[in-house]
Amino acid sequence: MQITMKIAERVWEGKRMTAYVSPTEVTLTTADGAFAAILGPDDKPIFSFEPPIGYEYPLEVGKTWTKSYRVTVHATKQTIPFDTTWKVEAYEEMTVPAGTFKVFKISYSDTLGTETVAWSSPEVGMWIKRVETRTAKHAAGPGWREIQLTRQDIAK
Repeated sequence: MQITMKIAERVWEGKRMTAYVSPTEVTLTTADGAFAAILGPDDKPIFSFEPPIGYEYPLEVGKTWTKSYRVTVHATKQTIPFDTTWKVEAYEEMTVPAGTFKVFKISYSDTLGTETVAWSSPEVGMWIKRVETRTAKHAAGPGWREIQLTRQDIAK
């Protein structure tokens, strides 16, 4: 399925955020691209992350880090702690339908049962491809999704 996302701004907990708005959700990120919250199309919070989930800059091949977070599930008012492990695997060229980009290939896993590989483009300011895998340990059960940038239109 193809989903169009528009980039906008929102205020979340008193801070300006970049909002990636699709028909099904709004993803809020900090200025450095860290995920702060996921909202429904009505702007009601679904999940929020403390601290926001993101990379530790500067990125360089071979860099690894671990970090602890908390995710709040707003429907149940439950906050769940989890730990993450990150590794910058490579700096390479990748071609997706939107074009060819120099990207950092970054792998991520967490104690909730998520494993992700993302190809993040400094030029675009976000990932251009992500492959997310939920293991059997994940609360939603096993599954996966692949996301890639198919087109970008920059308003001038």
